[in-house]
Amino acid sequence: MSLCVRFFVVDPAEVIRRVPAAKLERLHSGDGSESWPEFSNAWACFAQVVMATEHRIPSRVVDTLYYRLRFGADGTLDRASLDEYMRLGIASTAMGLALDPSTLNGRPHFAQKKLRDRFHWNPTPSQERSINKLALAKPARTRGALRLLPR
Repeated sequence: MSLCVRFFVVDPAEVIRRVPAAKLERLHSGDGSESWPEFSNAWACFAQVVMATEHRIPSRVVDTLYYRLRFGADGTLDRASLDEYMRLGIASTAMGLALDPSTLNGRPHFAQKKLRDRFHWNPTPSQERSINKLALAKPARTRGALRLLPR
């Protein structure tokens, strides 16, 4: 058994689409080579699905993370929004080091709350079912897709 990750986005027409990890990485890198004009000046809802696989076939969903990111006018990710998402993610998992051991540090708790309030979204039950169904679906493979040389 191993784990794999698949990404999905809910487009403005409420259609759930799978997003290749390479395309999402280009979008996150911010080099401008990837833009999604349909999300200009809007928030996009993403789902990150972690699945257990057996013999490279997805068998069950292990974990799902639902998050939203803001896009700029040019259809690229809004850098300020992405930076805040990353900063809050790190701050929410960091163990606060208090100078005095008797002092409680609530920063990670409040960062996690702000992260949840600003960047988390709750899918409807039908959206959640659709995302899980798409995640567990076998990728479509055409009959001649693996042929390297013409006959």
